[in-house]
Amino acid sequence: MFDLKMLPVSAGVIVAASIAIAPSSAQAITLTDDANNTYEVTTAQGTFADLLGQLATTPWYNSSTLAEDLADDLKAQLGTPNSPAVPFNEGPYFAFDFSNSGIVSVWNWDGDINMVEIDTENNPFNQEFVWAVPDTAAVPDAAAVPTPALLPALLGMGAGIVRKRKQQAEDA
Repeated sequence: MFDLKMLPVSAGVIVAASIAIAPSSAQAITLTDDANNTYEVTTAQGTFADLLGQLATTPWYNSSTLAEDLADDLKAQLGTPNSPAVPFNEGPYFAFDFSNSGIVSVWNWDGDINMVEIDTENNPFNQEFVWAVPDTAAVPDAAAVPTPALLPALLGMGAGIVRKRKQQAEDA
């Protein structure tokens, strides 16, 4: 027979096991550009076409200088994940330009800083690459972080409700 007292323990074990075997994303690295602006950078894997919406909104898109600066700062801190796709051990791609002819320009690091152009229209294998992207998890959601002023107010409301119910019980 199943013991209901063991239910919280069983649920905890299941949650812990699922977290342990879940795939993890790349860690975020904090990079600083030449103007002392900081960026939390992680990676996303996919084709340029699949990730275009995300890549085109990065702070370094349309800025070759910033893309180069951050790629050089990152070096191999997030590994060289583009190794299987190209003949070199290349770090994540910092996309900064996309031409009408289907060429995406990127900066990356393979022991030295390099600018690479990838032909997205004549890519016969529809290759996936690993791209540098801002870490959205590093930006806290302001609505999810309660302000300290709310806690005393909530405790006061709770105490008031308890007091009111006690008074109603005594009057009845």
